[in-house]
Amino acid sequence: RTFGYSIPWFAVLANAAAAIAWPIYNTGFMSRIYKLSKQSPCPLRFTVIAEGGWDMGTAAGCLASAALIHLGFSFTLPLALSLVGIGVGYTVVSRSFRQTS
Repeated sequence: RTFGYSIPWFAVLANAAAAIAWPIYNTGFMSRIYKLSKQSPCPLRFTVIAEGGWDMGTAAGCLASAALIHLGFSFTLPLALSLVGIGVGYTVVSRSFRQTS
């Protein structure tokens, strides 16, 4: 999406690919989160904190994107910020695999 912002056909192709990739990624990611929740001493507290972290990360990303656009940066930079969130999610899940292995 970042690279296709100024090219309409590429943006449509990127959105179509994301619509296919998201269910595949989300299924694997969330199954691991649910397993970690079950292993937690208090699954309810784990879930509430995980949801709160997700929401706070989303809000922080939106505020950072708005600030960058307000400062005059291109729309492609805020789109690229999502890569940071993907990296953090991958790190958390991969660490949890190493700890339980």
